[in-house]
Order: sequence, then C-alpha cells, then structure tokens
Amino acid sequence: MDVGSGTGVLAMFAAKAGARKVYAVEGSSIANLAKELVKSNGLEEVVTVIHRRVEDLGVEEIEKVDIIISEFMGFYLLHESMLDSVIAARDKFLKPGGLMLPSVARIYSAPVSLPSMWKENVEIWIDVDQTYGLDLSGVVEPTLKTLTLSPKVDECVPQEGLGSEPQLVWEADLTTVEAKALETVDRRMTFPVTPKALLHGLCVWFDVQGIGKTSGTLLSTSPWSEPTHWKQTVVIFGRQLQMSEGQPVLGCHLVFGKTEKPRQYMIGLELFDPS
Repeated sequence: MDVGSGTGVLAMFAAKAGARKVYAVEGSSIANLAKELVKSNGLEEVVTVIHRRVEDLGVEEIEKVDIIISEFMGFYLLHESMLDSVIAARDKFLKPGGLMLPSVARIYSAPVSLPSMWKENVEIWIDVDQTYGLDLSGVVEPTLKTLTLSPKVDECVPQEGLGSEPQLVWEADLTTVEAKALETVDRRMTFPVTPKALLHGLCVWFDVQGIGKTSGTLLSTSPWSEPTHWKQTVVIFGRQLQMSEGQPVLGCHLVFGKTEKPRQYMIGLELFDPS
C-alpha cells in the first residue's frame, strides 16, 4: 500500500519491483491523474488507485498488505506531513510482521549562524546608507517578531554555519509509534558551541531510515547532505547572540505542538542558561 500516493509514482515503482498487488491510496483529486498514469504504464492489473482518505477506507474493502510505503514527510518532518495517515494505515491494513518504508524517522537540531539572513532582514533597517538617510529603525522590532513567529522553512543552511554538533530531538520507530506521540515533541538541549560564535537561530532537519535503525537507504535533509526540496528549517532567536569565551554552552528548549489545523504545528523555542 502506498499512502498519500499522489501521482502514483511509488506505487508504480513497487509494481515494477515485483509486487503482486499495490493499493495506491490518495485522498485528493490528483488520484484521477494517478489512474491515467497507471494505465499509460500498463500497470492497471497490479496497481489499484483508491480515491479516498486511508482513514475512511474500511478493513473489509481491501486485503491486508505486507508492506506500507509513503513519502509522508513535511518540513522538519512533521509540518504538513501525513504521518498520522501512515499510522492509521498501519494499524488497519499491515499484516503482522509487515514492513514500513521508511521505518524510522529522526529530527535533529543545532544552533546556526546566518549573518547574511540577519543583514538582509534586520540590519538593513538601521543602515542609513541602505535607507537613503531615513531612520527606519522602528521596523526592526516588528521584523524580529515576524521572524520569530514564522520559522524559515526554506533555508539551505551551509554546513560551516552550524555552531555546534547536532543533537537528536526526536526519534520514532514507525512500526510501533502511536498517533498521540505526534501531538507534542518537547526537548531541552545543551549545545557546546564554537568559541565566540555569532548565532541567529536553531537549525532543524530530519532523516528517515529505510529498514530498521541501522540498515536500509537513508534519506537525510541535513546541511551536509545533497539538497532536497525540504531544505532545512530555521527557528530565529529574535536577537543576535554573540557567544563569549566564558559562555561555552547554549541551552535551548524546543517544542513542536499540534494546532487546531490538521497537520500544522506551532514551534516554541526558549533559550536558557544551562549553568
């Protein structure tokens, strides 16, 4: 079963790989295009496109499956992701001992220095050469408020911009994780930072593992991996943080919490003194 199949590409790959039967479950109208593509590839005898939400699909309507595949990931893994739907599909349709692909998901974070972003968004308003002699410093406060309330989900962070080794924020075994575990992710972290680092925010990214925690193909969206369309997410501190020689550790309290809107999260970040 391919959950959130979209155009049916993964479902067709599964058929090409030798699957006897593949259910491509897609809740949106793009399911109609998936049906056309399956037919044009001569796979309609193997791939059945189901234009329904997997949550609305009854257990008596299709047979149980050996493998569930899904490209469910959203920004920083959770935002606008389909992991809830994947868990629902697993609980209803996966045979005992069946495989989840991917099977493990992890979120990581590290403090980051982004001087160009800071200059383009903040310092430009206090540089009179950029403002043609006008005092526009009053724009700084609302700009910082907007930046802190709206994490930048489309940043390509250079590896050299990280101010510390990354830490694991959250890990989930997708064969066993429950939907309630997605409601809130709460992690307090301390980062040994580069001396005299100039920091602007917390960089967040994710990895997914194919089969198990130590085997299978790894998809990483980290700053040192090949760029993906997920890029990285940066949660801005709200102030430029100049670390001193006597301040070698940065404390960060990061929280992801579900909102009333489906598949959307609020991100909370608080800095604390780890001493």
